[in-house]
Amino acid sequence: MRTRTSMGRRLALSATIALCLTHVFATAQAAASAITIAVSPEGKKQPIGSDYIGLSYEGGTLVANASGGHLFAPTNTSLLNMFRTLGVKNLRIGGNSSERLTTASTDADRAALFQFAQAGNLNVVFNLRMKPTAAGETTTDQAYQIAIAETLARDYSANLQAIEIGNEPDNGSFTDYNQYRSLAASYMSDVLAQPHAGNVVFVGPSATSGRVTTWPALFSNDFGPTGKIKYVTQHWYSAGNSQNVTDQAAERKKILAATFPNSYLTFYNKFVPAVEAAGLPYRLEETNTYSIGGASGVSDTYAATLWGLDYMYWWAAHGAIGVNFHTGGFYDAIQPRTVSATYVAKPLAYALKAFDLGGHGNLVPLTITNTDNVNITAYAAVDIDNSMSITLINKSFDAAGRDATVSLDPGRIYKRAKAWTLRAPANDVSVITGITIGGASINGDGSWAGAASRLSIFNTGRVTVSLPMASAVVVRLE
Repeated sequence: MRTRTSMGRRLALSATIALCLTHVFATAQAAASAITIAVSPEGKKQPIGSDYIGLSYEGGTLVANASGGHLFAPTNTSLLNMFRTLGVKNLRIGGNSSERLTTASTDADRAALFQFAQAGNLNVVFNLRMKPTAAGETTTDQAYQIAIAETLARDYSANLQAIEIGNEPDNGSFTDYNQYRSLAASYMSDVLAQPHAGNVVFVGPSATSGRVTTWPALFSNDFGPTGKIKYVTQHWYSAGNSQNVTDQAAERKKILAATFPNSYLTFYNKFVPAVEAAGLPYRLEETNTYSIGGASGVSDTYAATLWGLDYMYWWAAHGAIGVNFHTGGFYDAIQPRTVSATYVAKPLAYALKAFDLGGHGNLVPLTITNTDNVNITAYAAVDIDNSMSITLINKSFDAAGRDATVSLDPGRIYKRAKAWTLRAPANDVSVITGITIGGASINGDGSWAGAASRLSIFNTGRVTVSLPMASAVVVRLE
């Protein structure tokens, strides 16, 4: 009898504890931070480039494989579909391999590239080799490079956005800027003298971050007045050298920190004011998290998704006409970089997809009231049809993470509202797979079955959105 009574007491005690834990859990879940966002749709507008979303590939990727197949070919429908799904509109071909004779492309390789570009409605930036010497190689045959430009202008002008003369010419190729300027001017003059290349435009100087305070400004002042510069290009790996990464968790925390974008502003101030003073736009046509292929456990995780989405919007808000994420390592958006029947949308790909859902038209100002200082950012864009997209990014995670309930005031009355949520399993920023947007992952053939959920609009025009920690939500108001 005493045994049954003890058991009954234990069961009652267990039930009481379970009830208490349930109450505590429910209370914690209900304690989401209240945040309000007010959009000013009539405020200063910052245009988002129509080909803002870009990828950067090494020149060596153009070379056909042993079977004669090309990564970039109209027959590679899976990769074409992946580009379309992610909203990629700009394809830069450059990098270190574009400066090597051992990885030089042929006419057939370049033909396949531009047929791919035509099928995908892509703008192509193509790098001409100008490195004076390389280990075990002869000096550049400038005449041959000029002939390539003439062929591209003659046969593929619809998709050739610009010619890039040299990749990171400050990185050991030239003793100083003046030497580069002299050869770049010679290249431009020779290209423009070709029968079909008179309308070709150029980009440059495509310098490393080590020369950011000098080369972009000098290039802008020297070549801007010619009217033949499409935009100024700059390279940057915002988190530094991947070879210095020793603590992956610390690095994930670093790139998602609320203070990390301060480094963007520092870098911006080093070159953008001088470029804009010369009347030229600019593009980050080779960029990513870490240089030298990215950092395992950081660049290939969901942390890079949230970082990439915020990074793209930050630079769009600061006047960049586009961002091209470089490929060739852990930081890839799409793998593999070879001919394949199916591809893998890596974590960074989901940043591109989320931006494509909300990043069109003009960015407009907004005000965030965030009394709990949750690590969130928000961006609002008004499209040509006056629909509005508001992208919310909650970069808080782990023990310091906070869910948020966001009240949106769009500044206009809309009839319909819907939202796509970007999430990872268990809100874990270290995961590499399982990421979804709109409730679905992106498939290997480039297809995506994600769907937006409907949101209620109050009579005041406000919309309330749940924004869990380590997530992003793209709200569309129509």
